[in-house]
Amino acid sequence: MKSKWTFIAAALAVFARAGELAERGDEAYWRGDFAAARAFYEEGVAQGDGEAMVSLGEALQDGFEGKVDNAAAVRLFRMADEAGYWWGSYNLADALVCGCGVDKIDAPAAATLRTKAVRLAREAYEKTKSPDAAYLLAIAHEEGKGAVEDEDATAEYCRYMLRMDIAMPKCERLYAASTLGGAAAGIIFGEDDDDGEEDAVQAAKDIMMAGYWLGKFAKEGVNPEAMSDYADFCMDTGKAKRSRKYDRMAFGAFLERAEKGSVADMARAGEWLADGIGCTKDAALAEKWLRKAVDAGDAMAMVTLANVVRKGGNSAEAWGLLARALAAGEPEALWHMAVWAAFGYGGEKNDSVALKFLKKAADMGYKHAEDVLEEDDPVAALRDAAIDCGDADE
Repeated sequence: MKSKWTFIAAALAVFARAGELAERGDEAYWRGDFAAARAFYEEGVAQGDGEAMVSLGEALQDGFEGKVDNAAAVRLFRMADEAGYWWGSYNLADALVCGCGVDKIDAPAAATLRTKAVRLAREAYEKTKSPDAAYLLAIAHEEGKGAVEDEDATAEYCRYMLRMDIAMPKCERLYAASTLGGAAAGIIFGEDDDDGEEDAVQAAKDIMMAGYWLGKFAKEGVNPEAMSDYADFCMDTGKAKRSRKYDRMAFGAFLERAEKGSVADMARAGEWLADGIGCTKDAALAEKWLRKAVDAGDAMAMVTLANVVRKGGNSAEAWGLLARALAAGEPEALWHMAVWAAFGYGGEKNDSVALKFLKKAADMGYKHAEDVLEEDDPVAALRDAAIDCGDADE
């Protein structure tokens, strides 16, 4: 049965400005009203709106209607790229690097597209101070893709997005608040004492601004990503009790959306059940949701389930799941293959195989792999990183 929002979407679409349909679709998406979200997105696509093309493409990648469709997402990203929208170019580049939804990997074409995306975004930012352009530039500098990796530049674009007293999509402010808040918490509450007084003063300002926006979005009780990000922020800033509260809220929202058919939320619910985040740890229920997500084509669910079944003693199925995830274009599968080879999970330790997997992951743009390969002993650094981030057994 269609919701009332589906019909409202169709009625209002006629009067929408460029980009507004995508924003309305995003709001419906986070409400869990996927039919209304599609109605807004499709009308935007019909009007030639690049933002709607990208939003629908990303929703299809997340399997918001019960099945992941990477090929359809790539078609929409191509349309947005041809329409001159920077996020279309950037997302298409990601697909070409990983081979996700495309016929073959094409790294040179991906590099050209990223350069194009950054150029278009920079031009738009310089002319109109577009927060959406600032959003892409922040990510490009954070990832070092299409732009020089520069934490300070990322921070400045994030501060701009948080200070703007205009309406903008929540995803932009949410990213800015999460990124800026995490970096600032590392300066004030982290173990690194090398930051100067000036950095500490700026970090204190950043924490206040990030905390305001994260708390505002989380307390609306609609967007589970906002609740999860605020929980992380609270944990980073020493508010463990509040962190647990918002983790529980986020898990409840992920589970509700999973029950409505959202594949990405099935995967997240399964992951949190496996780790006991925001809920009581339940391996059987975790596996149930992860297998649903895997059957619907979610590559990250394949990676998560691979770790669950490996710990349960089924190494053969675990390796098979990682191979499926890699075939679906998920570079994190290679990271876990490297970790397993380095620790000897499901076989003997093999540093040369671990290094081979690491290099392939880096070729697909996986940041952890790129960072580890810069170390003098990449495999030793891999083992340390895997332990730190929980990818290795305790």
